[in-house]
Amino acid sequence: YGEWYGYQGGWCTTFVFWCFNKAGESLGIKLYGQIVPNGGNCNSMISWYKNKGRYHTRSSGYTPKKGDLIFFDWSGNGSSQHVGIVKSISGSTVYTIEGNCSGAVKERSYTTSGSKPYNNVSSIMGYGSPDWSSDTSGGNQQTTKKPSTTKSTTKSNTTTKTPAKA
Repeated sequence: YGEWYGYQGGWCTTFVFWCFNKAGESLGIKLYGQIVPNGGNCNSMISWYKNKGRYHTRSSGYTPKKGDLIFFDWSGNGSSQHVGIVKSISGSTVYTIEGNCSGAVKERSYTTSGSKPYNNVSSIMGYGSPDWSSDTSGGNQQTTKKPSTTKSTTKSNTTTKTPAKA
């Protein structure tokens, strides 16, 4: 992930960016830089979502959704030290996929009775909710790709037709 991003430090954010980039590539749309920021640390990511009105504190009553970013404050100082991706929710348990968990990618769960701070919902600061409807901008990119293919075909056809007419 660090090789892709060009950064070899703490890599929880890099992992999130990489996941959204790979998902976008597989769908033929741009997600990285569109529905997740294209850089930064946990706190700048929170600011990015706040500026878009898409950040929800844990205490807001928001129910996280699959694909949301989840931000953690393990030290209790009001600043985020870690980010992951919400995999699913079951009752009050939040299941995640996170990079840089003791040097690995891990699936984790957070419950009201989990050990503090690393498995307890009390460490969750909030959620960044990607605007999946904005993937239409990625869809526009996909549309852009199709006309360029069509243009190429048109040019080819035009080239073929021009000598035939001459």
